[in-house]
Amino acid sequence: MPLDTNSLSRVRPYLYHLTARQNQPAILRSRELYCSKLLLDAAGERHLATQRRIVHRSIAVDGDRLLIRDQMPLAAGAIAFEDGWTLERFVEHINEHVFFWPGTAAGPIRAGRNHFERYRGERPVVIRFGTESVERSDFLYCLYNSGAPRCSGGKHSPRGSGTYVPAAQFHGSPSDVIEVVAIGSVALPLASEVADDPTGPWRKLFSD
Repeated sequence: MPLDTNSLSRVRPYLYHLTARQNQPAILRSRELYCSKLLLDAAGERHLATQRRIVHRSIAVDGDRLLIRDQMPLAAGAIAFEDGWTLERFVEHINEHVFFWPGTAAGPIRAGRNHFERYRGERPVVIRFGTESVERSDFLYCLYNSGAPRCSGGKHSPRGSGTYVPAAQFHGSPSDVIEVVAIGSVALPLASEVADDPTGPWRKLFSD
């Protein structure tokens, strides 16, 4: 059965996004979250979109110094690529999407909390909004943490065109959704909130 997005909104009523603190002023002005590929293109560094980042990348966009996060957990040795796919192609595919962790009012799912803990020392910020507050038809869904493949029982983790799929092609329940993604960019709802920790306390992201 396809994913019931109404049930997803009840089971996981919030979507969480982690970003560098220094990115927040640009986000406040644009009121959008942009994928890494668009940011790299705007910075004149499109050639980096296919290169796995082993460290954070600092780029200049319209007078802002933005930070794009590393991709160290993306280990090629743990991946079973679909035919025709390579690490470079999948890195570019990742970079074409904006990522969210689903969760409840108490915080994101465990994968999202673990993601935050990896970067806690850098004092990132977390943005959240209600799952129902954006156009859900634009979302795609993933059964796992796509940027951190694992081998389990000798079986490699699949990656390729089927990594992010629309609700009609998602074979799982709402609680099976690990990542919610959108291609290109996402306009942030006026009611979006921001916090220094995925458990809050939360404050309004926008003043009006």
